[in-house]
Amino acid sequence: MDGGILPILALTVVAPIAIIGHYVTKWKAMKQVTPKDEENMGSLRERAEKLEDRLESLERILYPSNYTIIWLADGGLAIHVLDEITTFADNFGGESESWDGVDVTIDARLDNLLI
Repeated sequence: MDGGILPILALTVVAPIAIIGHYVTKWKAMKQVTPKDEENMGSLRERAEKLEDRLESLERILYPSNYTIIWLADGGLAIHVLDEITTFADNFGGESESWDGVDVTIDARLDNLLI
């Protein structure tokens, strides 16, 4: 009877503990970030930043400055036109002065007069 209990005890207690211990060490090893993983994440981060800069540049080119683009949570796009436009006076021409009056000039040539 003792010969039959030992294998059952080994299969029901020792084997599950050994299997759990084995997979726990595997999971811990998988959680660690390797230098190659860090390098890949760094290059992916750089590419994402470049793509974000490109997207912002395209938005500035395609949509005038008096529009606001709103990315919606459902993936849609909303464009809002601003009512006010702010710009510099140089965009409308230079500064000028005008006089609304009359200017009269008389020119005369007198004979035999030397001044």
